[in-house]
Amino acid sequence: MLKKNLSKSALVVALLTTTVIWRGTTAYAEDPNQAFTLDPMIVTAQRTETRDLDTPATTNIITEQNIKEAGYKNVFDAIEHQVGLTSTGYGDAGQDFGFSSGRTVIRGYDRGTLVMVDGIPMNLKNYNSLDGIPIDMVQQIEIIKGAAGTLYGSEAMGGVVNVITKRPGGKTQVKVKGTVGNYYKDYGVTYAGEKLIVTASKEYSNKLTHSNAYPEGSSTDWWVGKGQKNRAGISAALTDEIGFTFIYQDGNITRGSNNDAKKVGSVYKKYNYRYDDKRITTGLTYNGKYNGIKALVGYNYRRTEGYDFAAATPGPVSSSADLSSYIGDVQKTWNLGKNTLITGYSLRRENYENLVTKANKAHRTSNAIYLSYNNVFSDKFSATLGLRGEIIDDPVKSENILNPQFQTLYKINDTTSWYINIGKAFQMPTVDSYYGKKAAAGTLKPEEGWTYETGIKKIYDNKSIKLAVFHMDFENKIGWSDKDPGTGEQVRHQQRRL
Repeated sequence: MLKKNLSKSALVVALLTTTVIWRGTTAYAEDPNQAFTLDPMIVTAQRTETRDLDTPATTNIITEQNIKEAGYKNVFDAIEHQVGLTSTGYGDAGQDFGFSSGRTVIRGYDRGTLVMVDGIPMNLKNYNSLDGIPIDMVQQIEIIKGAAGTLYGSEAMGGVVNVITKRPGGKTQVKVKGTVGNYYKDYGVTYAGEKLIVTASKEYSNKLTHSNAYPEGSSTDWWVGKGQKNRAGISAALTDEIGFTFIYQDGNITRGSNNDAKKVGSVYKKYNYRYDDKRITTGLTYNGKYNGIKALVGYNYRRTEGYDFAAATPGPVSSSADLSSYIGDVQKTWNLGKNTLITGYSLRRENYENLVTKANKAHRTSNAIYLSYNNVFSDKFSATLGLRGEIIDDPVKSENILNPQFQTLYKINDTTSWYINIGKAFQMPTVDSYYGKKAAAGTLKPEEGWTYETGIKKIYDNKSIKLAVFHMDFENKIGWSDKDPGTGEQVRHQQRRL
């Protein structure tokens, strides 16, 4: 099904901080009395360190200090409370239920946010579940709004979230935590030393009843969320330039109904599902001190196994699957006087197993070359031109993608800057969008389009004001059709314009 003549404009006037809130943890050697700043260093937006005020994009920075002061439960909880972001969860604080994944959405574009850990993309099946990241390992969360496909490729249509983990250093210490309640409880321990950080925790949650506005919002009286999770994380400084990160989680989650809502033949039965979930994110990072080279190799894995205990013959469900991705990226920064050139190569291979009905295994491989050139015309004005060429080997139709980006920054004064950010981005269809009875007929096209944005930042003392106006113009949005009158089924369709 193809819907025509659909358009969407977005206008946001956002982010005001007029109370005393610490927004960063950058230390200044020249001023020992100033421990924190609202103008922290950001590495994600430009792939090199720049101050927030000097970054031509809308940014939110969540520091370790912010997490402690706000008492955020997990990474999803921390991101959910930021301006301009929305979220979906299937339980408390972004719980997943199999591949019904809790996810973060920037500027309302569903499945258009790329989430990374230390630059390693975590998205699988175009979903950006944050459930497996231990909050005790987080040093800083950088949120970059606006199309970021030039620097980061597929899935960065609405923006990018990069979770930066802590690095070992300082005095040896051991922290123990615990939470006890009638719905939720957890226990954890973290060791931090000069070369190694290790954290481990166990979490239990009880079910949330009447979770879907029953009876007004849904005829099914759902309960969700009863389950248990085990988490572990390792951060190691192998050398001054090489770091290692390993994040692991396993657990289970359940969902069911209190009323007889599921019709099997002429008999109504209750829902009763459980998903076992296992995931791993790991990688090596290299950050050259003197040669301007950054590199990483990463691996991301997730396996879910679902069980239906209300079926006539209880057992596994067809939506169980194994997903994984291998990532490689290397970039070089060239300092050309006041100007800067960044060049790089990126590789990503995605593997899907047991996910689709017509193909038990499928994979997709992407090779990309990118560059970003920043020209400093004066102390007040600079411009950045970026370009990414990507070749995608797809199981249905291979694609060649070209993404440009143009940015300007004008420093009005020492505390105020004005920027323009224009960029193109794209997103490939998920592999399971091609196959199965609910797939779209024919070959789906990549979702693609432009974001046009301008904004002003004012950052001074312990206050900040950020205003942004943007317009998103995307084509080929993949969604669900209305139910077919004959079969009652929903199938995937592609809108011509969003």
